[in-house]
Amino acid sequence: MNVPNPSNDPQPDPRGSRWLGFGLFWLILIGGGMVAGIVASAASMLFHGATLVFSLATLLPWIAPLVVAIWLANKGKTRTAQGIAFGFLSLFAVGLLLVAACFGILALGGFGNMH
Repeated sequence: MNVPNPSNDPQPDPRGSRWLGFGLFWLILIGGGMVAGIVASAASMLFHGATLVFSLATLLPWIAPLVVAIWLANKGKTRTAQGIAFGFLSLFAVGLLLVAACFGILALGGFGNMH
C-alpha cells in the first residue's frame, strides 16, 4: 500500500520569527548606516552646502527599522515586529554597558587625574 504518511514537519508560524526581526533590525541599522554614510560623503563632495539634507539622510537608518516594524505588525507578522523591538532594546543595552564600562575605567583610574 502506498499511503502517504502525514508530515511531521512543523509549520512555520504565520506571525513570523523574532530572530528574523532581530537580525533585520541590525541589518537595516548597520547596512543602512553604511549606505547613508557613503552616499552623504559622496554627495557632499559633489554638492557643497547641502549639509542639512545629508544630515537628515543619516537619520534614515534609525527611522527605517521603526517603519518596517509598524509595517510588519500591520501585515500580521507581529513576532517579527517584536524582534525588531528586541533589536532596539539590545542596542540600548549595548550602549548602557559601554557607558558603564567607561565609568568603571574612570573610577579605577581616578577621576582626579583627568587633564
